[in-house]
Amino acid sequence: PDGYKRASLDLANVLSSFDRAMAQGEEETAAYLSLAAAQLLKHTGPFERLTKMLDDVDLLLDDDTPLKARVALNRASLAMTREPLAVTRRHLDRAIALGDSVNVASVRTAARINLAYVLSRTSRLDQGMALAEEAVQIALDSAETAYLPAALYCRGHLTNKAGKPHDALDDFEAALHGYQRLGDRIREGNCHGNIGEYHHNVGEPELAKQYYENALAIAQELGDRAGLVRGQRRIAWLHMDAARWSEAKEALRAGLEIARRLGDLPGEASLIGTLGAVAAHQDDNSGALGHFRAAKNIYRSQGNEEQFQRCEINIAVTMERLDRVDESIDIIERLKLTKGMLSRTRCFIQTLEMKLMIRKARWDEAQALGQRLLPTVKKKQYWEQAISVHSYLAICEAVSNSDPQPHLEEADSILKRLQLADGSDSGIVIANARAEIKQMEHNR
Repeated sequence: PDGYKRASLDLANVLSSFDRAMAQGEEETAAYLSLAAAQLLKHTGPFERLTKMLDDVDLLLDDDTPLKARVALNRASLAMTREPLAVTRRHLDRAIALGDSVNVASVRTAARINLAYVLSRTSRLDQGMALAEEAVQIALDSAETAYLPAALYCRGHLTNKAGKPHDALDDFEAALHGYQRLGDRIREGNCHGNIGEYHHNVGEPELAKQYYENALAIAQELGDRAGLVRGQRRIAWLHMDAARWSEAKEALRAGLEIARRLGDLPGEASLIGTLGAVAAHQDDNSGALGHFRAAKNIYRSQGNEEQFQRCEINIAVTMERLDRVDESIDIIERLKLTKGMLSRTRCFIQTLEMKLMIRKARWDEAQALGQRLLPTVKKKQYWEQAISVHSYLAICEAVSNSDPQPHLEEADSILKRLQLADGSDSGIVIANARAEIKQMEHNR
C-alpha cells in the first residue's frame, strides 16, 4: 500500500511523521506509520513509544477496516513478552474478532497462532491445539502464504508439548523450508533454534548444536536481539551438558543483559531460572533458590502457569538437596493437584516424587512408581528423566538384594548417547546412585 511506501523512512522520520499525521487528523497515514515503526522495532525495541503509537491510532480507526485489524494484531504481539498473559489474551481475542469481521487472512492466522501459544502456557493445551489447526487451515485456504510456516511451526510445537515428538518433526521442517522460500531470515533463525531445542530434548545433541549455531549466527548477522537472548540460553545448555559451568554462566549473563534492555520478561525469567540450575550444580543451593524464586515471580506476574510449575519443581529439587525433604514433598503434593498439566512437567514431578520416596525409605512405593513411569518417559523420549528413573530403580533393586547393574548400565548407555558429561546433572544422578548402592553394600 501507498501508506507503507510513505513509511519506508528511517525510524526518526517515521516517528516525527507519525506525530505530524496525528496532529493533522490523518489517522490512516498515522496507522501505516505505526505499523512501519512496529516493523522497525519489533526485534530490537524500545517498545514504550511503539505501544503508545498503536494504542493512540487504534482509537481513531473504524472497526470494520483491515487497517484496524492489523493495528490490533501488532498491539497484541507486543503484549506477548511484556504484559500478563490474561491481558495478552484480551488483545488477541480482539484481533481475532476484527480480523474475522473483515476477513484479513494474515491477521486471522497470526492472532490464532499467538493465542495458541498463550493457551498452551496456561494449562489449555487442547484449546491451543484447536486454534493452531484453525490457523493452518486459514493459511492453506488463503492466497497469503506468508503465515503458513508460522502456523505449521505452532502446530508442531504444541504437538511436541503434548508428548508426541515424532509427530511434530514434519511440521517443524516444513516451517523451516517455508521461511527459507519466503526469504524471512529472522523467522528462519527462530525456526533453526526451535528445531534445535526439539533435537536437544529427544537426545540428538550434535543436530541440536548445528541448529543452535545457525540460529545464533542469523541473530548476530541481523542484529535480532530477541534471537540473541534465546541463542545465549541455548549455548548455555550445551555448556551445562558438558559441565562447563563458568562458560554457561557467562552466556546466561550476556543473554540476561539483552533481555532486560528489551523488556523481554519470559526471556529474563528463563535466563534467571537457568542461572539457578548452574548455581545448584556449583553447590550454591541458597543462590539457586533465590534465582528460582525470582523466575517464578516473573512467570506468576505474567500468568504463565507452565513455567511457574517448572520453577516450583526446581525449588522442590533444591529443597531436597538442602535436606528439607518435607518441604519438598509439600510442593510436590500441591503440584499433583494441578489440572491440565503438560505431560513432560507431570513426568518431572513423578521422577522427583520417586526420589523423595527413596529419601523416606518407601522403597516399594518408589519401585512401583518407577516401573510405571519408565515406559512413559522412554516412549515420549524424555531421556534425562529416563536416566533418573533407571538410577532410582537401581537403588530400589539394591535395597531388595537384587542386581542394580542392569538399570545402572542402561542409565550409563543413555548418558553416553546424549553425550552428557559425567559432571552434568544426569551424570551426577548416576554417580549418586552408585555411591548410595556402594554404601548399602558396605553396611551389610
